[in-house]
This record gives sequence, structure tokens and C-alpha cells, in this order.
Amino acid sequence: MGRKSKKVIIFKYGMLFYMIVAAGYLLHAGGKFHAALSFFKKMEIETDAITSMEFRYDKRFQKTLSHYRFFGNLYQADNSTPVPGLQSTDILGEECSQMVPQGICIAGDYMIVTAYDSGYFYKDATGKSCRKINPSVLYVLSNQNPGNRELLTTIVLPDKNHVGGVAFDGRNIWIAKSADRQCSVISYETLEEAVSSGKSSYELSEYGQNVYCGSVASFVTWQEGRLWVGTYSNRISSKGMLRSYTVGKQQTEEGEIFTLEKQEEIVIPEFANGAVFLERGEKTYLVVTTSKGRYFDSQIYFYELGKDCVTGRTLYYFYDSYKFPPMAEELVCDGKNTYFLFESSATCYSAPIYRRCSYPVDRICGVATSELFRQSHKVIPFQGGKREISLDLLYGLPMCIYPIQKKKCGASRYRWVVPLGPSKSAAFWVFDL
Repeated sequence: MGRKSKKVIIFKYGMLFYMIVAAGYLLHAGGKFHAALSFFKKMEIETDAITSMEFRYDKRFQKTLSHYRFFGNLYQADNSTPVPGLQSTDILGEECSQMVPQGICIAGDYMIVTAYDSGYFYKDATGKSCRKINPSVLYVLSNQNPGNRELLTTIVLPDKNHVGGVAFDGRNIWIAKSADRQCSVISYETLEEAVSSGKSSYELSEYGQNVYCGSVASFVTWQEGRLWVGTYSNRISSKGMLRSYTVGKQQTEEGEIFTLEKQEEIVIPEFANGAVFLERGEKTYLVVTTSKGRYFDSQIYFYELGKDCVTGRTLYYFYDSYKFPPMAEELVCDGKNTYFLFESSATCYSAPIYRRCSYPVDRICGVATSELFRQSHKVIPFQGGKREISLDLLYGLPMCIYPIQKKKCGASRYRWVVPLGPSKSAAFWVFDL
């Protein structure tokens, strides 16, 4: 049993002992039964709802590390943090045990995790069975010390949404809302106000703004002045999509108004749940997490960014892919470390015996960013051996999705034709080998 679990047990039994002693004292002092009852009611209001911040499945997680050896070698316990709210979340004084973690980002001194309520059945005042769904939340964690993050507050959002992703642009927090095809905005000042309140859960009455993006916003990330909005899967093509937007700002009497203008659209693997851009030296990489559900491995895809020497457009070269535990969600990088979030330890996915995920991950898993890129490129030479081209150049994104054509153009020469799109009129990359 972990040290934190022991502390929780000691705290619970300590509180129980304190309540019994206090109630006995009230009865002995002549306060009679109603005084003791009033005391218990007050204690229930003050201590009933808490947001859990502990490892939920320590033994089962060790099984996960053993099964996914590569992931287990990357995992750094000292830089990992329990996923908040898995067992219970304080929703303005009421306890919820059905929260499902979704998005993660780093905003200044804080780490933010989004979660939605999967819902549960209860009986209302009439005795009828109803499905209760609480508002979505943001868990706000301290981020000064990665090895010892603390839960500072839980921001209760104004609505009930999937909140599949969250990103920080340096001034504002952007929240993906797939059901509305919108991204909601919260200012950093609002975040600091919630933390400064000292409340276990802080009610946000309204968003700073809801900005329409025109696509299903499954997750979001921020890179070099652009908001990237990802879609889990397209119903027509069955592929994921990633779109970049510039953020327009207009000053009005009511304040600053945001608009999103689409700049770029690329195809990514289907079942995408998160994406992040990583800087490694002079190179930039795109990392995409994908997951099909509790019974399937997650796949993590890596792409290296480059420039088309003719058009100047950004190209995405397939670099590598790894197999991770099921139900990977968003990820975030602080430069030195990359943090992966999973939803597999949420109650709805981990508690039902016959429908639970066999390999749950109950923590925000920190890994060294450098270790993610420890494998080198494979290269194939041009004829004559004087020039080299990375083999991965032949598997660009979105080029990796469309077939590569090999055409013979001489006795011993071949021409590789890489289409940049699905149509016959699409542009091509051509390599003579």
C-alpha cells in the first residue's frame, strides 16, 4: 500500500474518532440529542465532498507497466502525478465519482486537466430513477515541482460538455467542445482568481467567450501563434483531421472579441485524441495520440516538420510510432518532459468487472522527451551512393495515407511518385532513385 493511501486511511479513521468523541462530549455536557445531530449535519456539509488526489490502482498499474515494456521503460515515477478526481470530485459541495479525464495543458504556474461527468443513475424526489450529470470541470494543479504537484482547486464549468482538450496561448485557456463545434475561452486572470479563492471547488458562472470553429473540436493544442483543433474521426473518410487557426482580436465596448480563421488542414490517423508540437534542437515534431477504446492498444505517432522547397508549405514526414496502454488522451510537453493523460482509470471504464479496461493508467505519466526520440532515421541512398534521402520522406503526413506509386524510367532507374492528396489532380512529390 502506498504512503498516500495510508495517509488517507489514517485521516478517515482519525476523523471518525474525532466525531465520536465530539458527539459524546455534547451529549455528556447536556446538549441532548439535537445538539449532537446538529454537529453531525455541520460536519457532513464541511467534509463530505472532497476531490481525490491519490493513485487509484497501484497494483494494476504495475501490471500495465509489465505488459507494455516500452512504455514502462519510458515512465518516470518521480515526474508523475495522480489523475485528480478519479474516485471523487467536489462539485460545489456535492460528490461525484464518475468524472472522466480528457485534456491536459500547462498554463504558467499551473497544470490543467479537464474532465466530464459520465453520469450515473439516482432516485429523484418522486422516487423515479433518473440519470444525473454534473457540469464539466477543470482541475487546477500546481506545476512548480513536477514531482510534487498539488491540487489547488476544481473549477466547475458553466455547462456539460465533453471538454476533450485544453490549450494555453500565453494569455487565455482554450477548451475544446465537440458537441457545439466551439472552443470556449477562460482568461488566465480568471484562473488565478479561482486559485486565490481558496475554495475546494470554484463555480465559473460563464465563459469569457465561446468561439465558433466550424468543425468538431475533439482536442486542441497551441503552437507558434496558432490554435490547432483536432477531430477524432471524420464520418466520411474515417480519418482524423487537424486544422490550424489564427486568432483574430477585435476591441469592442464589451471587451475583446475573438474570431478563428482557418489556415491549414491536414489528415491525421483516425481515433486521434490529442496532439502536441515538440521542439528538439532545430527540428520540430508533431506527436499524435490515438485510441479506439478500453480493449485496444493506443498508438502514438511522430512526424517531423519540413518545408516544401517549391511551395514553401509545411510538410509532415512520418518519423515513428509506439504502442502505449489503452485510452490515451491528450499530452503536453514542458520541454524536458512530456506528460501523457489516460482515461482508463475513470470509474465507468475501470470499475465494471466484465467491461473494465485490463490495463488502467491512474496517473499523469511523465517521460523524458529525449527518450521519445532515441531511435534514429533509416536512410536509403540515391544511385551512386553520393546522396542520401531519409526513407521516412516517402511517408509524409498526409502523404502517408495515400499509396506511393513506383514507376520504372530506364534500365536501372525508378521514379517514386508520392501524391499529396487523394484526387487525380493532386500535386506530387517525385524522387528519382
